[in-house]
Amino acid sequence: MKPYEKVAVFGGTFSPVHNGHIKAMEAYAKTVRPDILYIIPTAIPPHKIRKDSATDAQRLKMLNMVAEELDVPCKVFVSDMEILRGGISYTCDTVFLLRKIYKEVCIFCGTDMLLTLDEWRNAWLFLKHISVAYMQREEDFRYNREVEEKIPYLMKNF
Repeated sequence: MKPYEKVAVFGGTFSPVHNGHIKAMEAYAKTVRPDILYIIPTAIPPHKIRKDSATDAQRLKMLNMVAEELDVPCKVFVSDMEILRGGISYTCDTVFLLRKIYKEVCIFCGTDMLLTLDEWRNAWLFLKHISVAYMQREEDFRYNREVEEKIPYLMKNF
C-alpha cells in the first residue's frame, strides 16, 4: 500500500456544514488531488465569534455524514485534532503537526482569508512549508484586484 504523502486540509467552524462547504471540498480535492483530505473543525476560531449552539459532537457528526457522501478522488478523514487540543485553533499548530507526518500539506481558504494569510499566527514559519489553495465564492468578484496583488506578494515573501 502506498503511504500517504500529500494531505489537503479543509478547516472551518462548520456550524452548520452547508452546500457551499461541500462544493468547495469537492472542487478542492479534485483540483489538488491529495492522497487524503482532512476536514478539521475548529475548537475556537481566531477570526470570528461563534454564535451558534451546535456542540462539537454535532459538528463532527454532520461532517462525518458529509465525508461519506463526498465525490472526491481521495480518502477523506474528519479530524477532531483541533477540538481535542482546545483553545483557539491556529492553523500553524495544525500544520506543524501534519508536517511531521506528511511530506506535503496544502491548506484551503476563501478569498477573505487569503487576503489576511500573512497576518495569521506564525505565518512566516508555516507558509514556507505548505501550499495554499483558495476559492472565490461564486459570483463574488469584490476582491479580484486585491487577490491579484496579494498572490505575488505572498509568493515572493513566503
